[in-house]
Order: sequence, then structure tokens, then C-alpha cells
Amino acid sequence: MAGVMLLVAKSPEKTAILQQKIQQLEQFIKKHFSSYFKEIEYLTPDQNSFMVIFKKDNESKFHQDKSGNWLAYEGNVFALHETKQYSAQELLQLYLKHGNSFAETLDGHFVIKVYNKIKGKYFIITDFIRSRINYFAESEEFFFFTPFILLTGKINKPQPDLNALNELLWRYYILSERTIFKNVTRLDSASIYELNNKVINISRYWNFPTRLTNLNLKTHVDKFVNSILETARLINKSFGKAVMDLTQGQDSRIIMSAFKTQNLPFSTSTFGKKEFLELKNVKKMADKYHFEHHCIEITNEFTDNILEYFNKSLILGNADEPGYLLGRILYMRDIQSEFGNVLVNGTGGPFYKDCFWEEVYALQLYRETYKINLNRFLRLRPMNKNYPDQIFNNNFLEIKNNSAEYFTKMIYDSIKNISSCPVSMQIDKFALTKWQNYAVVGNNIALSTHNSMSPLLLRRNLEIGLPMPAKWRWNKSNFQRKVMYKLDPDLAHEKTDFGGINMVPYNLFTFLPFYFKYVLRQTQRYRNKLLNRIGLQVKTHLQTAWDYEDVYRKLFEEPEIQELLEYDKMVLAVILVKDEWSKFLKRFNEPGTVSLNDYEFIFKLASVEKLFRLMK
Repeated sequence: MAGVMLLVAKSPEKTAILQQKIQQLEQFIKKHFSSYFKEIEYLTPDQNSFMVIFKKDNESKFHQDKSGNWLAYEGNVFALHETKQYSAQELLQLYLKHGNSFAETLDGHFVIKVYNKIKGKYFIITDFIRSRINYFAESEEFFFFTPFILLTGKINKPQPDLNALNELLWRYYILSERTIFKNVTRLDSASIYELNNKVINISRYWNFPTRLTNLNLKTHVDKFVNSILETARLINKSFGKAVMDLTQGQDSRIIMSAFKTQNLPFSTSTFGKKEFLELKNVKKMADKYHFEHHCIEITNEFTDNILEYFNKSLILGNADEPGYLLGRILYMRDIQSEFGNVLVNGTGGPFYKDCFWEEVYALQLYRETYKINLNRFLRLRPMNKNYPDQIFNNNFLEIKNNSAEYFTKMIYDSIKNISSCPVSMQIDKFALTKWQNYAVVGNNIALSTHNSMSPLLLRRNLEIGLPMPAKWRWNKSNFQRKVMYKLDPDLAHEKTDFGGINMVPYNLFTFLPFYFKYVLRQTQRYRNKLLNRIGLQVKTHLQTAWDYEDVYRKLFEEPEIQELLEYDKMVLAVILVKDEWSKFLKRFNEPGTVSLNDYEFIFKLASVEKLFRLMK
């Protein structure tokens, strides 16, 4: 199931208002969503609510018993301690037997909605992934939960959240619980929302660890190897053949090896142009070890329909990332889905390596601290790549100028319950709840259109990775090396994309050549961050995978995009200086004066504009 929308009336007696809102939502959904799903089902499962089920296949994920209790979910729900996937009926039985505590035994990528007839209450239970693209809005008459933010415009009048826009412009995604619309928030992770008449309460069924593991490295490695092998069997049992991302990086190689060593059916794919070095190296690896591999390129199917992909990605991807990026991801996932029954990705790898802040450990001579150096963190992470601001008026510049304080508060809010823990744990919590949104959102759009799994973000594996000390994970992870070597010693000897180092555990003799390569690559990354900081634009790894300039130019020249950028028609005109905006747009007609970053910046604004236009 691609998604479940739920509208709950606060006052049961106001049936006319509920029926009017149901009609508005049905008409809007049929207009904007019907072409994207196999089936859209409209239900009134009880007298006080309205549910819409967006289906991508024939599988039913809704069940109602004879007593009037019901449960619906999107995504996939597994037993935490078994190799088992649950059905809606099994989940409802678990809930009725154990109450809300049943959530403590679950794993997967899901949002579950439950109605308890006797209590007259609704419950919404979230995970770590689907929560990021499920949204909550509230009016005087209704509570509203939806996986598609476009629908919230039928609950409240849409207005831009300028703090969220500032986040989007600094990065290429929204880090916080905010969305591009005021009064619409994304759901919290690992939480239970309880609706009782006009009151909503939120509780957590899982909390971030507050201390490091007391297990030794060997035991921890063995525990994770067993878990990732069991994860591979679980995915195979649930879906059959998997198709997975495979790069030269460490994370995807470990996941692939968990399938390969157990002879489970899989194929792999890599995105990029033929001369892209990583693509060539991965293909050599696939040929050497005789597993099915596919190279995915941008073809005319994408470029000839680029506006269609742009718009589709905004409707299904909620503008949490801009349409130019999500559109390309959506196209890639569509192609990839031809090679297997479930898309498997390596999102979440830094919880098992790097500590998200690896260069700082090197600068500190590998000393663990208990206090984040916020200035350094802001400089190297949220604010390491500035964006053009001459086009904005003073009202928006005031928000941008307050960015350091804004991101500082975001960090402190994230780590407030573990501020006495090692910095590595503090950064990991910030990453799990905020920073990783960029990868989670990109994979969630695939989960709305295809079966998709992120094994490293399953709870069974996260609970092993999160409490590990930083010393196991820095220098490209002694932990991951031992895991990889135990899974497949031959594949461990293959070079990674990080300075050509491999994944074999190093010893006294191999450490020096390894560390020499490692430092060269790490300092290059550090230099790139500094160059970006002072305004010298360095291509990202993603930007080098393809020659995007012609693709971006084609999208920019689309008449619909041009109309979205007309000042007098823009919702964002309230924060723009008209003359400066005109000057900025004219640059795009001058050859050699526009960078990929400029195109990406303008597409962020166009994405926001498009979403507002669609809401009308």
C-alpha cells in the first residue's frame, strides 16, 4: 500500500461539515492522484472518520473486525525478533491483545492507524522512515493525517513556512519537523499519537540509547553479522528477488554480501554515465564475481518527459526535496524496479561508520569529547554551502541571518536528553532525527510507488549500530571491515571509492599505507567543504555522475517552469526584491555564467511555487 490518509472529525454531531470535507477531498484526490495509483479506495470505517487508501498493488493492508475495531497501515511491518511480516489482521489482533505496547515488538518501515471501538480512540503509530513523509494538520473541526502534503490545503489555507524554506535553501531538503507549509508538521519517529475527541497526546515507544554498549568488538561484530543475514532472509521471504543499489561504498557492499553469501536471489544497479569511474569499477566487480548487474542512465524517456517527472515527484514527494532531484530519483527507481521485486538501498550507513563527523575526530587526534563544538559543526554541516541571497528582501534576510541560532536550537532540541553522552552519540541522534532526512525522503518516494527497504534503518540493526563507541567506527570503520570480511573475504579485498582503500581489517603492517590513503581522501573532502564555504563551487559526487547541464537547461526552459518564476504570479514574491529577481533570472540567458548549483537553487523555488499552484 502506498499510503493511508485519515480525516477525523472532532465533533461527531457535525455530520454535514464532515460530509462536505469528504466531498472536497474526494474531488481533489481524483483530479491530482488517480493517474499515479493502481487503485484509490474511499472508506468511512466509522461514523466519525474518513479514510483514503492509495494502492500500488493488490495487497490489502486494512482490516476491520466484527466489533468495529479497524487497522490500516502503509509500508511493511515486521516482527522485531522473528523473520516474519505481519498482515493487517495480525496487527489488529496484536493491538487488541497488548494495547499500545504492541508497538515495542514491531520493526519495518510503516505508519499504522488504529481505531479502538470501545475506547472511541484513534491511534497513529510511526517508525523511523515513513514518519518523515507523513504529515499532521489540524483545524477547528478536524485532525488530519496524510502521506501527501498536497491534501493539507483542503484542511487549512496554505501559507509558506519561511524557516522551512531557509532550511531547504541551505541544504537540499528540510531537516526539521517543519514542512514548506505553516501549520503542517511531519510526524515524530517511533511515536504513538492518541486522538480522543478534541485532544491529541503523543508518546514514544522507543528511545535513543543513553549509554554505549558493554559488549566487546568481536561480540558486536558477530551480533550484527547474524542480524544482517537474518535481514536478508526476511526481505527474501517477504518479497522474493531483491534489486539493490551497489556503489563502491561500504554500506551497499555489506548488504549485497548478506544476500550473496546465502545464495538468495538478487541483482544490483548503479546510476551514472558510462565514463563515470564508480560505475565502471562496480561493473568490473560484478563481472569478476558473476552476479547480475545493471547500469542505469538518463535516457530520452526521462529528458523528453522531464516536466512530467518533476510534477509527479512533487505530488508524491511533498517538496521535502526539490522536483529536479526527486524526479531523477523517481525515474531511476522506476527503471530499477524492472530487475527485482523490492528495491534495497544502503541508507543509514553512517550509523555503522564515520560517526557523521569523522573529519573532526581526526582534527582532535581521535579524542572523544562530551560537548559539540557548535561553530565547527555548523560550518562543516548545515551551513557549509551558502546560497544566493541578493534576491531576497529584508524580511527573509532576517531569517537567513538568524540561521546559526536556528540550527543551534535544532541541535540542542535533538540532543537534550543525551547531552551528557559522548559527542558521537549526540551527533548520531541529530542525524537519525534530522540530518538523514535527505536520504530517507529520497527513498520514501520509492516506497510510495514500489516496494522499498533500507536494511540499515531497520530497528533490529539500528539497535546494534547506535550504541557503538566512535573508536570502532572512525577511519572508515574497523567494525564494518570485520563485518565485511566475515561475510565475504574476497569482496572485502575490493577497493572502495574512498581513496582506493579496501575493507580488509588492517594490522600493524597494513595500517600505515591504509592511513596514508585515508588521510589524503579525508583532507580532500575537508578542503572541498572549505572551498564551498568561501563560495568556490565544487561539484558533488552526485553532480559528477552525469552531465546535468543540458538536462537542467531543458527543464528550466519548459514554459511551465518559466511561468512558475514570473514574479507577479509567485507566492514567494513576498520575500523577493523584484529588480534583483529579474537580474538573477537574466543570468540564465547568458552562456557560461550559470552553474549547476544555480540551476538547483532556482528549481528549489520553482518546486515550492508548483506545490502552491497545485493546491488551488
